[in-house]
Order: sequence, then structure tokens, then C-alpha cells
Amino acid sequence: GRQVGGQVGGTLSDFDWKLLYTVASDKAASIKSPLLRLQLFVDGGNNSNARSEQAEEVVVEYTKEELDALIAEMDKIKATIQSFPSSS
Repeated sequence: GRQVGGQVGGTLSDFDWKLLYTVASDKAASIKSPLLRLQLFVDGGNNSNARSEQAEEVVVEYTKEELDALIAEMDKIKATIQSFPSSS
């Protein structure tokens, strides 16, 4: 994905997403491709569950192929985590 914001560290406090559909661009007369735009709001260090005024916005855009690859990687991560023995 293409990251529009900067590198950040902190706690994810909120997110928003939009599915965009490109029908044309300056590179081609007709491109019909979906694009996912993900906005992450990251708070640096406070433990609040609500988004603060100081939250940094990070915007990432994914094509369908990039999103499919991301979902496949997340599925692998989930399977790996679930394979760990639970600590009870």
C-alpha cells in the first residue's frame, strides 16, 4: 500500500475506511479499479480509548491486489498466533 502520512508509533485510537472506485486517470483513458483508503488515528502514549485532539492521522491506500496480499498475510499471522499454547 501507499502510505500518505508519516511513520508513527503509539496506540491506534480510531480508524476509518473508504472504498473508492477509479474510472479514469491521467495515466490511462479508462481504469476501472477499486482502491481502499484506510485512515488510522494514532495517539502517542496516552491510554485513553477515545481519539485525542493530538492524534496523528496516517492514511494508507491499497489496490485490490495489495489488499488481497495484506489479508493473506493477516490470516497467516492469525493462524500462527492461534497455534501458540494458551497460558491459563
